Amino acid sequence: MKKLFKKSLACLLAVVICLSLIPASVFAAENKGEVIDSGECGDKAFWSLSKDGVLTISGTGATYDFIYSGYEIWPHNIYAPWREYSSKVEKIVIKSGITIIGDNAFCCLPKVKTVSIPSTVTVIGQAAFCEDTSLDNVVVPNSVTTIEKSAFKECNSLTKIKLSSNLTSLGGAAFSGCGNLSSITLPDKITEIESRTFEFCRSLKSINIPKGVTVIGNSAFSGSGLTSVVLPEALEKICPAAFFDAIDLVEIVIPANVTKIHNDAFARCYSFERIRFMGNAPSFASEIFLDTTVTAYYPKGNDTWTKSVRKNYAGKVKWVAYDPNTIIDAPVIKASNVASSGKVKLTWDKVEGAVKYQVYSATSKTGKYSLMKTVTNGTSYTNTNAKAGKYYYYYVVAVSTYGDKSIKSNIVDRTC
Repeated sequence: MKKLFKKSLACLLAVVICLSLIPASVFAAENKGEVIDSGECGDKAFWSLSKDGVLTISGTGATYDFIYSGYEIWPHNIYAPWREYSSKVEKIVIKSGITIIGDNAFCCLPKVKTVSIPSTVTVIGQAAFCEDTSLDNVVVPNSVTTIEKSAFKECNSLTKIKLSSNLTSLGGAAFSGCGNLSSITLPDKITEIESRTFEFCRSLKSINIPKGVTVIGNSAFSGSGLTSVVLPEALEKICPAAFFDAIDLVEIVIPANVTKIHNDAFARCYSFERIRFMGNAPSFASEIFLDTTVTAYYPKGNDTWTKSVRKNYAGKVKWVAYDPNTIIDAPVIKASNVASSGKVKLTWDKVEGAVKYQVYSATSKTGKYSLMKTVTNGTSYTNTNAKAGKYYYYYVVAVSTYGDKSIKSNIVDRTC
């Protein structure tokens, strides 16, 4: 009898020891839903997938680097264990304690819509979320300093992402093929836009480029939807095909510090109208404007802009000298009433160098003036919203090709 008791006690102790070895994440997942599968995904990291499609990563430190395909060699030559459940994973929850999201960790999960990244993560690895085609909104915590190449490549549903303010490195092709990405703010610590970072981001119409950026990499904005972009004064080099096939790009200003522009930098930019150079002539490759028609403005009196420099560079370029010291003139406006409706109509003469006019109004001469309308085609504006018997005060500001603004015009007043 004593032998039987001792044997039972030994078995019970063995069970207790085994249970203690099971990762806590498994029990946590079980409390939230039935677990489909679980296991190890790092030296001290664990995973579990619940029946409701939630993939939970817990523990401490880094997850393993996984492979994307069977032809690649990585430190851990294995697929992420949850890849076999790619049709079931809909949400990724990374628990506090995880510090590095490994290479290819969550790539090719087509049904994932959301991901929760804790403030303990400092690195998002290569292709970590690549081809997660349903992922639509991501917040990267301020703890993250590095996002490696192709991290969010071809996340076609991604519309916006909030990046860490402490991000210092954004890898090449990080957002390549994110066709619906329409909004992104790059943090000030970024000093280079690497190769193909925003390639084929067709919905990206504008972007802030941090003031410390010195290089725009190969194909960085190739095929993007940019209509205009402000380049920082620190910029020194524009690499090959940087804006290649950016078919919506209308205008750009090249800062004075740029010393080299490589081939195809502005090739096949079919909407391109204006490019303005602020300083000395940079070194031009032979085909920077391939198949592009553009008017290029260079500073008058700068002897680096010789006739031999002002070439077509495989495109069709009209070179125009501008006076960098000239401020655009202010318009002179008049006010009248439309005979048929009594509405207030403003008219002004065309200002040389102006491409648009901003109309401001207030209800008192010394009151707060608000922008009512930007006129891009013509030299008149009718305030159709004016109320009968009420006085309005107006002035107009002329805006040049490059955003230079005139001083305010004369102020006129009129009642409807």
